[in-house]
Amino acid sequence: MAITAERIKQLRKKKGISQSELAELIGVKTNTVSTWERGTRKPDFEALNLLSNYFEVSFEYILGSSDKEEARVVPTQDELDELALSALADELYDNVKKYSMLSNKSQKMIDALISATYQMEKSEGELKGESFDITIAPKKEMKVGCL
Repeated sequence: MAITAERIKQLRKKKGISQSELAELIGVKTNTVSTWERGTRKPDFEALNLLSNYFEVSFEYILGSSDKEEARVVPTQDELDELALSALADELYDNVKKYSMLSNKSQKMIDALISATYQMEKSEGELKGESFDITIAPKKEMKVGCL
């Protein structure tokens, strides 16, 4: 994440804009840009897409997996869908991991909240739409063992 933080800061300074100006341009809060540049958070998929478009560089350059600062090639819809799904899978995995570490009492509270919210939105016709099947597996870089 340190590379991502440095890249965002470097690209912003190269454009000669402040953190608050960048935040306004891409529609996030100033403190969000600050957390990215400090490396305490990384941009989500949507923000990464906005940064890539604004700075005219690839996702890979911002994330540090490429040193080529070339103009970004517009990804296909399939590539965007895959990246969004990957980000969702990472978020779901992190949440399942946290959930598994909670006490039984806390897990039951969360289960009840999800069930009640689902039933409420279903009865009001406010569910987002399609459901889908997922498989949750440990991230490749994780080592299996006791926490």
